[in-house]
Order: sequence, then C-alpha cells, then structure tokens
Amino acid sequence: MYAKKNSLLVEEINQHRETERKLKKSLREKDVLLSEIHHRVKNNMALIYALFELQSNFSKNHTVQDIMDDCKLRLKSLSMIFEAYSGSEETARIDVGGYLSDLILLISRTFHTNHKGVRFHTSVPKLTLSINQAIPFGLICNELLANACKHAFDKKGDNKIEVILEESSGDDEEIRLLISDNGKGLPEGIDVMSSDTLGFTITRCQVAQLKGGLKLCEGKGTQFEIRFKKGVTRGPNSTMLFY
Repeated sequence: MYAKKNSLLVEEINQHRETERKLKKSLREKDVLLSEIHHRVKNNMALIYALFELQSNFSKNHTVQDIMDDCKLRLKSLSMIFEAYSGSEETARIDVGGYLSDLILLISRTFHTNHKGVRFHTSVPKLTLSINQAIPFGLICNELLANACKHAFDKKGDNKIEVILEESSGDDEEIRLLISDNGKGLPEGIDVMSSDTLGFTITRCQVAQLKGGLKLCEGKGTQFEIRFKKGVTRGPNSTMLFY
C-alpha cells in the first residue's frame, strides 16, 4: 500500500517537473522571439531612416530636403521609444522622463541650438507610461520642440525653451506637459486647433489619441500645455496617427 502511494507521489513529482521544464522552454523561446522582433523593428527603422537620408542628399530642392529632415526626426523620435521599450526592465512600460531628456538632446543637436543661443530649462522626473501612451507622447514632444527650435527665434540672444513634465498625486494620475519658449510667438491668425499644418495636425491627433487636452497659453512667446490621464488611450488602434 505504501509502495503504491510512493509510486504515485513520484509519478506526480515527475509530471510537475516535466511541466516546469516545458514552461521554462516556452518562456525561453518567447524571449528569443521577442528579442528578434525588437531587433527587426530597430533594423527596419534604421533602413527607412537611411532611405530618407538618401532622398534628402540626392534632392536639390530645399523644400524636399526640409520635408525629409522632418520625417527623419519623427522616425528617430519613434525609434528611440522602441529602443527604450526593448531595454526597459518594466514589462511594456517606458521611462518617458529619460526618453524626453534624450529627445531634447537630439533636437538640440539637430537644429544646432547653441548657434542661436538657445538654452533648455527642464524639469523632467522619472515617469513611466505604457508603450500605447509613450508613442503619441513622443510624437507630441517632437513636434512642439522642433517647432520651437525652427520658428521661435530670429536671432541669437537670451533664448529659452522650457520643458516641464509633472504627474499629479492622488487617484486621477493626470500627466501635465508644458513646453514653452520666450520667442516671437505664433504668427498672427494661426489657430492651433484648426491649423492645417502637418506639425499641428500630428499634435492634435496624438493628444486626441491620449484622450487629453491641448491648450495654447497666453503670454510672451509660445506656451503649450497638454494634460492627459495615465493609462487612458483611444483603444486598440493606439499607434495610429490620424482618425
């Protein structure tokens, strides 16, 4: 009787061990697959970036070159999100505070802001978002920062761009992003909420993707305020640009 019980116990232990072995094998295979997907996404983005670079270099039309340069910067802002995602220790979450600091450095180098005497003032804490929110967040930051660098300042001087990122305490977990400059301000007659420029169209669509609010604040220069709830997006089509 005891021998039979021991035999059943040994068999059950062996079954548990076999199940554990299969689960570990499946987990390793999924890790390898995920790593391969990240690698391919990174390579494909690098290839697209190179194609934009070639098109820009071969074109003698300055307008085409400017368009290609804008596309390259948008692509790079997305690529940085995927790089942060693949290197994140938190599953499916990205430190957008660190990402934003890196993006500011990229944009500063791209537009040679030191030649215009532009200084960045930042208050960017560590703050994590899901990739579904990080993508529209990154595109918004890229558009508003690039717009400030390109258009806000006509000459070298005491030029400032300020970036503030905050998360409210409490249950609502609202994110507030403030991007402002002390430049010449938007041209007269420009309505951010109805402008058909590509930059503002992308910004509005991504704010809508976050189910957030966009406000142009009054004062010297230009000041944009974006607010949205952490963890809330428009649904499964979370990476779509337009609706």
